[in-house]
Order: sequence, then structure tokens, then C-alpha cells
Amino acid sequence: MHPRKRQRKNASAMKLVGAQLAMFREFAGLRQRELAERVCVHEETIASVEQGRRPLKPDLAKVWTGSSIRRGRWRRR
Repeated sequence: MHPRKRQRKNASAMKLVGAQLAMFREFAGLRQRELAERVCVHEETIASVEQGRRPLKPDLAKVWTGSSIRRGRWRRR
């Protein structure tokens, strides 16, 4: 029998951040793959953050906050 995985201490916060990222990405009309290409990370990284499985690292957050959504597109300032 496999031991049950312990849930992270901040799992609910990670899920909330991920849900917000997914909402902004969808608002911009981007797929996970497109966002991943624009911020130079793997598509799985985007998926993991959006699902709350991986924390949003400060360096990656900086790249995303350095971007803006205009006219349905996510562009660098």
C-alpha cells in the first residue's frame, strides 16, 4: 500500500494563484503552450502552477507581472 501524499501547507494559496493565472491567460486568449513560449518555460510548468501542484516562483512571477493584457493579447511592456 502506498503512503498517502501529504498536502502542502500552502496548497490552497497555490490553487488560488493558479486559478488566477489561468483566468488571466484565458482572458488574453492564450493556450498554455502559447503562454509557455512567451515566458520561456515548459508547458508543463504553466499547467502545474495553474493546478496548484507547483508554487509560482518569484522569478517566474516577475516575468508574468512584467507583462500586460491588451486587446485580448498578453504582451511584454
